Amino acid sequence: LWVDAAGMALYAVAGAEIALLAGADPWAAVLLGVVTATAGGIFRDVICNELPLILRREIYITAAAAGAGCYVALRLALLPRDVALLAGLLLGFGIRAAAILRGWSLPPYRSRPAREYPDRR
Repeated sequence: LWVDAAGMALYAVAGAEIALLAGADPWAAVLLGVVTATAGGIFRDVICNELPLILRREIYITAAAAGAGCYVALRLALLPRDVALLAGLLLGFGIRAAAILRGWSLPPYRSRPAREYPDRR
């Protein structure tokens, strides 16, 4: 889990950086960072015949989005690349590490009763 958390943080920031360098909008750079960070884990879990982490109640995509978003925000604020990289890495890894250590998870989906609509004629 720890190596996966570090890899997730690294790929989130690296994906966002490559997207920005390619001229993507900031929101797209964050999205591409998240996709880059999570796709490898999905492939790994599928190959190992396990349920992917992102389909469980794990805090994983949230950590990747925070790391990528932090990097993009700091680069837009014109901070040096190294500072933005380190901050994004630490934030993404920190959120994932806290979730692992403290057992944080997302709430399960609970279906709601269907709405009743008045008959419109």
